[in-house]
Amino acid sequence: MMVPGRPATMRVITCRVQEHNNDVAIARLHPLPPEQMNFEDTRHILEDFLHVHLGIPTLTIQPCPHGQAYVRFSHLFHRDQLIQSGPYQFGNGHISFIPHNRA
Repeated sequence: MMVPGRPATMRVITCRVQEHNNDVAIARLHPLPPEQMNFEDTRHILEDFLHVHLGIPTLTIQPCPHGQAYVRFSHLFHRDQLIQSGPYQFGNGHISFIPHNRA
């Protein structure tokens, strides 16, 4: 409706903006060995912990500059459960997970 003396305005209604990578968490191993660790060793530790011990499927495990690895989960609730319930005792140390955007 045009109102005399007022500039024309428009309202647009859109859906909520989808966030990207909601299914990704950053895995951190504590304590790290004093020598440099090969990423394949890190990947095997995380696969053993997630797949064998917890039965949680993952899509990818990739190197991460903010922790030891980016882990992409096949279900968002697995990622959220690991973040909220950690850190987890594993071997001589523990493993913790944080959201990808909280590094």
